[in-house]
Amino acid sequence: MQTKKTLRVGIVVGEHSGDLLGSELIKSLKNENDTDIELFGIGGPKLSELGLKSEFDFKKINVMGLVEPLQNFRELNKLRKKLISLFEDKKIDYFIGVDSPDFNITIHKQLKKKGHIKNIQLVSPSVWVWRQGRLKHIRNFIDMTICLFNFEHEFYQKENLKSIHLGHPFSHLEKGNMQFIYNKYNGKNNGSDQEKRLKSICVYHCFYPTFSSVCKYECYGNSYGRPVWHSKWLKNSKMQNACYKE
Repeated sequence: MQTKKTLRVGIVVGEHSGDLLGSELIKSLKNENDTDIELFGIGGPKLSELGLKSEFDFKKINVMGLVEPLQNFRELNKLRKKLISLFEDKKIDYFIGVDSPDFNITIHKQLKKKGHIKNIQLVSPSVWVWRQGRLKHIRNFIDMTICLFNFEHEFYQKENLKSIHLGHPFSHLEKGNMQFIYNKYNGKNNGSDQEKRLKSICVYHCFYPTFSSVCKYECYGNSYGRPVWHSKWLKNSKMQNACYKE
Protein backbone atom coordinates (compact mmCIF):
# COMPACT_ATOMS: atom_id res chain seq x y z
CA MET A 1 0.00 0.00 0.00
CA GLN A 2 1.39 3.38 -1.02
CA THR A 3 1.87 5.78 1.87
CA LYS A 4 0.95 9.43 1.65
CA LYS A 5 3.69 11.95 1.19
CA THR A 6 4.14 14.33 4.11
CA LEU A 7 5.05 17.95 3.49
CA ARG A 8 6.48 20.06 6.28
CA VAL A 9 5.19 23.59 5.87
CA GLY A 10 6.15 26.71 7.78
CA ILE A 11 3.53 29.45 7.79
CA VAL A 12 3.31 32.97 9.21
CA VAL A 13 -0.04 34.76 9.55
CA GLY A 14 -0.61 38.05 11.35
CA GLU A 15 -4.36 38.62 11.20
CA HIS A 16 -7.71 36.87 10.80
CA SER A 17 -8.08 37.56 7.07
CA GLY A 18 -4.69 35.94 6.50
CA ASP A 19 -5.67 33.05 8.75
CA LEU A 20 -8.68 32.42 6.49
CA LEU A 21 -6.62 32.66 3.30
CA GLY A 22 -3.85 30.46 4.66
CA SER A 23 -6.22 27.79 5.91
CA GLU A 24 -8.04 27.59 2.56
CA LEU A 25 -4.72 27.21 0.76
CA ILE A 26 -3.59 24.42 3.09
CA LYS A 27 -6.92 22.61 2.70
CA SER A 28 -6.62 22.84 -1.08
CA LEU A 29 -3.10 21.42 -0.99
CA LYS A 30 -4.28 18.52 1.12
CA ASN A 31 -7.26 17.75 -1.09
CA GLU A 32 -5.62 18.20 -4.48
CA ASN A 33 -2.50 16.17 -3.79
CA ASP A 34 -3.82 13.69 -1.22
CA THR A 35 -0.93 14.81 0.97
CA ASP A 36 -0.38 14.97 4.70
CA ILE A 37 0.85 18.37 5.81
CA GLU A 38 2.64 19.19 9.04
CA LEU A 39 2.29 22.85 9.96
CA PHE A 40 4.72 24.97 11.95
CA GLY A 41 4.69 28.69 12.71
CA ILE A 42 1.98 31.11 13.79
CA GLY A 43 -1.63 31.52 12.82
CA GLY A 44 -5.18 31.91 14.09
CA PRO A 45 -8.11 29.61 14.84
CA LYS A 46 -8.64 28.44 11.24
CA LEU A 47 -5.10 27.14 10.92
CA SER A 48 -5.25 25.69 14.43
CA GLU A 49 -8.16 23.53 13.24
CA LEU A 50 -5.80 22.11 10.62
CA GLY A 51 -3.20 21.12 13.19
CA LEU A 52 -1.05 24.21 13.61
CA LYS A 53 0.21 24.81 17.13
CA SER A 54 0.94 28.51 17.01
CA GLU A 55 4.26 29.42 18.61
CA PHE A 56 2.77 32.63 19.99
CA ASP A 57 -0.28 34.87 19.56
CA PHE A 58 -0.36 35.82 15.90
CA LYS A 59 -1.63 39.29 16.75
CA LYS A 60 1.83 40.18 18.08
CA ILE A 61 3.12 40.78 14.55
CA ASN A 62 0.05 42.71 13.43
CA VAL A 63 1.55 46.19 13.47
CA MET A 64 0.85 48.88 10.91
CA GLY A 65 2.11 52.23 9.70
CA LEU A 66 5.59 53.65 10.26
CA VAL A 67 5.69 54.38 13.98
CA GLU A 68 4.27 51.15 15.42
CA PRO A 69 6.83 48.83 13.75
CA LEU A 70 9.67 51.05 14.96
CA GLN A 71 8.32 51.09 18.50
CA ASN A 72 8.12 47.29 18.48
CA PHE A 73 11.26 46.61 16.44
CA ARG A 74 13.14 44.62 19.08
CA GLU A 75 10.18 42.42 19.94
CA LEU A 76 9.35 41.82 16.27
CA ASN A 77 12.96 40.96 15.48
CA LYS A 78 13.06 38.53 18.40
CA LEU A 79 9.88 36.80 17.22
CA ARG A 80 11.15 36.65 13.65
CA LYS A 81 14.41 34.99 14.73
CA LYS A 82 12.45 32.49 16.81
CA LEU A 83 10.41 31.50 13.77
CA ILE A 84 13.45 31.20 11.51
CA SER A 85 15.11 28.87 14.05
CA LEU A 86 11.92 26.82 14.29
CA PHE A 87 11.66 26.40 10.52
CA GLU A 88 15.31 25.41 10.27
CA ASP A 89 15.01 22.90 13.11
CA LYS A 90 11.88 21.33 11.61
CA LYS A 91 13.52 21.12 8.16
CA ILE A 92 10.46 22.49 6.40
CA ASP A 93 9.91 21.95 2.67
CA TYR A 94 7.91 25.12 2.07
CA PHE A 95 7.53 28.48 3.76
CA ILE A 96 4.29 30.39 3.20
CA GLY A 97 4.20 34.02 4.29
CA VAL A 98 0.65 35.33 4.32
CA ASP A 99 0.50 39.10 3.82
CA SER A 100 2.69 40.99 6.40
CA PRO A 101 5.39 41.47 3.73
CA ASP A 102 7.74 43.59 5.85
CA PHE A 103 7.80 40.94 8.56
CA ASN A 104 7.99 37.99 6.19
CA ILE A 105 10.61 39.20 3.72
CA THR A 106 13.46 38.67 6.20
CA ILE A 107 12.22 35.13 6.83
CA HIS A 108 12.12 34.51 3.07
CA LYS A 109 15.68 35.85 2.81
CA GLN A 110 17.11 33.68 5.60
CA LEU A 111 15.36 30.50 4.51
CA LYS A 112 16.44 31.00 0.88
CA LYS A 113 20.02 30.50 2.04
CA LYS A 114 19.14 26.91 2.94
CA GLY A 115 18.71 26.09 -0.72
CA HIS A 116 16.07 23.37 -0.47
CA ILE A 117 13.19 25.44 0.99
CA LYS A 118 10.64 26.88 -1.45
CA ASN A 119 9.32 30.31 -0.46
CA ILE A 120 5.75 31.35 -1.25
CA GLN A 121 4.18 34.74 -0.53
CA LEU A 122 0.39 34.68 -0.32
CA VAL A 123 -0.98 38.22 -0.92
CA SER A 124 1.34 40.44 -2.88
CA PRO A 125 2.77 43.60 -1.34
CA SER A 126 1.58 46.65 -3.26
CA VAL A 127 4.77 46.93 -5.32
CA TRP A 128 2.71 47.92 -8.35
CA VAL A 129 1.95 51.29 -6.75
CA TRP A 130 4.81 52.13 -4.35
CA ARG A 131 8.19 50.92 -3.00
CA GLN A 132 9.02 49.04 -6.17
CA GLY A 133 12.53 48.56 -4.79
CA ARG A 134 11.05 45.52 -3.03
CA LEU A 135 10.89 43.77 -6.40
CA LYS A 136 14.60 43.01 -5.98
CA HIS A 137 13.89 41.11 -2.75
CA ILE A 138 10.93 39.29 -4.30
CA ARG A 139 13.06 38.27 -7.27
CA ASN A 140 15.91 37.01 -5.07
CA PHE A 141 14.08 35.39 -2.16
CA ILE A 142 10.53 34.41 -3.17
CA ASP A 143 9.84 31.50 -5.51
CA MET A 144 6.15 32.20 -6.08
CA THR A 145 3.75 35.03 -5.26
CA ILE A 146 0.05 34.21 -5.04
CA CYS A 147 -1.94 37.29 -6.07
CA LEU A 148 -5.50 38.14 -5.10
CA PHE A 149 -6.00 40.36 -8.15
CA ASN A 150 -5.38 39.67 -11.81
CA PHE A 151 -3.74 43.05 -12.46
CA GLU A 152 -1.13 42.14 -9.80
CA HIS A 153 -0.45 38.87 -11.59
CA GLU A 154 -0.10 40.71 -14.91
CA PHE A 155 2.33 43.15 -13.26
CA TYR A 156 4.46 40.25 -12.02
CA GLN A 157 4.43 38.65 -15.46
CA LYS A 158 5.74 41.87 -17.01
CA GLU A 159 8.54 41.85 -14.43
CA ASN A 160 9.31 38.19 -15.25
CA LEU A 161 8.45 37.10 -11.72
CA LYS A 162 6.65 33.85 -10.92
CA SER A 163 3.08 34.36 -9.76
CA ILE A 164 -0.41 32.96 -9.99
CA HIS A 165 -3.80 34.67 -9.74
CA LEU A 166 -5.82 33.16 -6.89
CA GLY A 167 -8.75 35.59 -6.77
CA HIS A 168 -10.15 37.53 -3.83
CA PRO A 169 -12.24 35.62 -1.26
CA PHE A 170 -14.88 38.38 -1.39
CA SER A 171 -15.27 38.17 -5.16
CA HIS A 172 -18.52 36.20 -4.80
CA LEU A 173 -20.29 38.79 -2.66
CA GLU A 174 -23.60 39.98 -4.04
CA LYS A 175 -25.01 43.47 -3.80
CA GLY A 176 -27.60 43.79 -1.04
CA ASN A 177 -31.17 44.97 -1.53
CA MET A 178 -31.29 48.73 -0.97
CA GLN A 179 -34.88 48.81 0.30
CA PHE A 180 -34.12 46.08 2.82
CA ILE A 181 -31.22 48.17 4.14
CA TYR A 182 -33.43 51.28 4.43
CA ASN A 183 -36.08 49.34 6.31
CA LYS A 184 -33.56 47.65 8.58
CA TYR A 185 -31.80 50.80 9.73
CA ASN A 186 -34.51 53.45 9.37
CA GLY A 187 -37.64 51.47 10.13
CA LYS A 188 -40.48 50.94 7.68
CA ASN A 189 -42.47 53.94 8.88
CA ASN A 190 -39.70 56.47 9.43
CA GLY A 191 -40.00 59.91 7.88
CA SER A 192 -38.64 60.83 4.49
CA ASP A 193 -35.90 63.05 5.99
CA GLN A 194 -34.16 60.06 7.51
CA GLU A 195 -34.41 58.09 4.30
CA LYS A 196 -32.97 61.02 2.38
CA ARG A 197 -30.12 61.22 4.85
CA LEU A 198 -29.41 57.50 4.48
CA LYS A 199 -29.42 57.87 0.71
CA SER A 200 -26.88 60.69 0.99
CA ILE A 201 -24.48 58.60 3.08
CA CYS A 202 -23.02 55.78 1.02
CA VAL A 203 -20.59 53.14 2.16
CA TYR A 204 -18.23 51.86 -0.48
CA HIS A 205 -16.33 48.62 -0.19
CA CYS A 206 -13.23 48.92 -2.29
CA PHE A 207 -11.31 45.79 -3.19
CA TYR A 208 -7.68 46.67 -3.69
CA PRO A 209 -4.44 45.51 -2.09
CA THR A 210 -3.47 47.13 1.15
CA PHE A 211 -2.50 45.75 4.53
CA SER A 212 -5.94 44.24 5.07
CA SER A 213 -6.76 43.73 1.35
CA VAL A 214 -10.21 45.30 1.79
CA CYS A 215 -10.87 48.88 2.84
CA LYS A 216 -14.15 50.62 3.52
CA TYR A 217 -14.70 54.29 2.76
CA GLU A 218 -17.63 56.39 3.83
CA CYS A 219 -18.62 58.85 1.16
CA TYR A 220 -21.04 61.71 1.67
CA GLY A 221 -23.24 62.81 -1.20
CA ASN A 222 -22.81 66.42 -2.31
CA SER A 223 -25.56 68.75 -3.41
CA TYR A 224 -25.56 67.11 -6.85
CA GLY A 225 -26.13 63.68 -5.39
CA ARG A 226 -22.68 62.34 -6.34
CA PRO A 227 -20.28 60.87 -3.81
CA VAL A 228 -17.19 62.82 -2.79
CA TRP A 229 -14.18 60.49 -2.68
CA HIS A 230 -12.33 61.04 0.57
CA SER A 231 -9.21 59.10 -0.42
CA LYS A 232 -6.83 60.11 -3.20
CA TRP A 233 -6.42 56.42 -4.02
CA LEU A 234 -10.06 56.20 -5.03
CA LYS A 235 -9.77 59.01 -7.55
CA ASN A 236 -8.11 56.54 -9.85
CA SER A 237 -10.72 55.26 -12.32
CA LYS A 238 -9.54 51.66 -11.97
CA MET A 239 -10.03 51.90 -8.23
CA GLN A 240 -13.53 53.30 -8.61
CA ASN A 241 -14.46 50.52 -10.99
CA ALA A 242 -13.36 48.02 -8.37
CA CYS A 243 -15.80 49.46 -5.85
CA TYR A 244 -19.44 48.80 -5.33
CA LYS A 245 -22.04 50.88 -3.53
CA GLU A 246 -23.78 49.25 -0.61
